[in-house]
Amino acid sequence: MNHTIINNFSDFIDRTKYQEQIEDLHLAFELIISNFNVKHIYALNFKNCIFSKINIRNLNFPDLNIQFINCIFEDEITINNNHINDLTISFFEYKEIYKITSSKLGISDNKFEGRCKINNLIFQGGAFHFIGNTFTKTPTEIIPKRETNHNVCEIRNSTINNGSFNNNSYYMPFYFTSNTLTFDSKYSGHSFRNNLFQKTDFSHTNFGTLGEFRKCDFLGTALFTYLKSNISILNFHNCKFIGFTHFSNSQIKCLSIEFSTFERSTSFKELNVDNIILSEIKFEKGAYFDDIKINNILNKTYLQNDNSIKIKEWKHTLRLIKQELQKTENKIDFNRFRNYELATYYKELKFWDSPIDKIILFTTKWSTNFGSWFWAFCFTLITGFSWYCILYFWEHNGSYNPDRINDFVTGSFRFFLITDFYSPFEDRKYLTDAVSWFPFVIGKIVIAFGIYEMIQAFRKFKV
Repeated sequence: MNHTIINNFSDFIDRTKYQEQIEDLHLAFELIISNFNVKHIYALNFKNCIFSKINIRNLNFPDLNIQFINCIFEDEITINNNHINDLTISFFEYKEIYKITSSKLGISDNKFEGRCKINNLIFQGGAFHFIGNTFTKTPTEIIPKRETNHNVCEIRNSTINNGSFNNNSYYMPFYFTSNTLTFDSKYSGHSFRNNLFQKTDFSHTNFGTLGEFRKCDFLGTALFTYLKSNISILNFHNCKFIGFTHFSNSQIKCLSIEFSTFERSTSFKELNVDNIILSEIKFEKGAYFDDIKINNILNKTYLQNDNSIKIKEWKHTLRLIKQELQKTENKIDFNRFRNYELATYYKELKFWDSPIDKIILFTTKWSTNFGSWFWAFCFTLITGFSWYCILYFWEHNGSYNPDRINDFVTGSFRFFLITDFYSPFEDRKYLTDAVSWFPFVIGKIVIAFGIYEMIQAFRKFKV
């Protein structure tokens, strides 16, 4: 495609006359558009243009619509301190040719009467600032009784490096979907701080390694569903969720929520995480943790860290999840998390703090591994058979006759009959040595205990 090269602002004015549609220009200078050099117009649309550097500032035209369609930006893009209607930066296709590597893309301190739309953007430059913007189109109700599809701001299908989305006010839906976020090592992550959201949708977004939401108010429904990066650490700190909130069907590394309040129902259904931290939070209308998968529990790696503070935080998280499962009458998952909590308490508790509790937890650990019926079954067989062998060799003076293998096996089966207090051996009805009663009684107790624990492990499936 051939572009007409424009070298200065005067040539730009002569060429375009501020037409509503400006196409196929290569602006080889810094284009500055402000109240001082633009007349009152209703649309300023750039299509298939190449910009060296562009600065749009101090415009006060509430009816003005600005569009950049399939444009190439070679240097900084600054859109600051404007009062306009709509802003659109859009690419029809997600192509490498439109990749922006400039040091800055800043959309800050603007007042939008309409909306802002960014689609299919590839920004791999120094810093992406979307800060301090206000969208003045407010609904008749802060929390509408019916959902509205009119979106104030949407950022979709984009790759954004070093993004900061702070101090914005969205009084109508904000869609941030199917995006991929990255950041350089010198940045702390992607920040969403001090924002006011109405309805929000972050579905299908890859937050990269780290994303942070701090001091944000979510007035309407907030969707963090189908997040798709198993290396992401997502932090929420001091946030308020007034509407329904969903983290369902997402796959991330760690979800941390601290000092936050959820005023309506919250769903973590089928969430797949390595770790989850819930600290000082309140679910006023309940939370759903059905079929949540916490990989560090399944791999037992959550117990490999001896940091007492982290173990205590983890115990509080499990207790909170367990309480919410109990409220929703999810008995299967409730018993599962109850066992996780006992395992964590066993790790945290020191013997000298409570010897009796430690002994009880130790016994539970080695008999059922905190709730496994198969573990209880193996424990019953192994420990019961071990005490039977001790009894057998004591009763037979430490000898074993291979020709009487059938008597040995038959005796072991009789020994596992906990109500049979006669000698398990066919050649004698009673035990011949008083000392033999010790392994006999202990073995019966161990078998009875193992059977009891196995039954208890099965009770989690009882309605």
